[in-house]
Amino acid sequence: MPSRTQSGFEDGLTLNEVALLAEVSERSVTKALEEGVLVALKAAAGASGVTAGRKTLDVHAVGYFGLMNGLREGGWSIPIESKKRIARYVVDLSSRKATDDLELNGPVVLKKSKSFPVVRRYMASAVRYLSARRRWIVTDDSVKGGTPVIRGSRMTVYSVLGRIDGGDTLDMIVEDNPDIPRGALEAALLFARANPMRGRPSGRPWKQAA
Repeated sequence: MPSRTQSGFEDGLTLNEVALLAEVSERSVTKALEEGVLVALKAAAGASGVTAGRKTLDVHAVGYFGLMNGLREGGWSIPIESKKRIARYVVDLSSRKATDDLELNGPVVLKKSKSFPVVRRYMASAVRYLSARRRWIVTDDSVKGGTPVIRGSRMTVYSVLGRIDGGDTLDMIVEDNPDIPRGALEAALLFARANPMRGRPSGRPWKQAA
């Protein structure tokens, strides 16, 4: 029987990938789903690999948490309905449909001139990662027992993380593997952190929920 190769994981970002890209806790992401602020993507037909059976989100979620980070740093307490408005505002900002500032209940106003660069920065980071993940991270039953590897190599994503955890820098890994693009290694590192091997803690460096 031929081996099965699967790449891309086309059905969105896992909750922990969103958390890492947006620099929030995974609990913050889960809470936003529970409150109906964010809506999970529908599972892709025949989805397999890391996202199979898991809730996923699109890149707008990263932009949303980017804006929420600023509000949280300002000490603002945002009610659920206002969070939902912010999430919709992010979509409008990203599609350039938003023409005005967003006025929330009380004194909170999200200035378009300040909000748009934040959303753009966070979403651009998410898009770059998602594009690199689709291009470079693959699973193949005949390679490393189906452990995710960098396309065209036998280097697992967890070996990249292991070297970083062991004190190496990404520059050192690039120097040792000139045939592997830096972007592929960066994607592998974030992927490994967000999707730990079974029995390995994922790590939650951020404490506060939104």
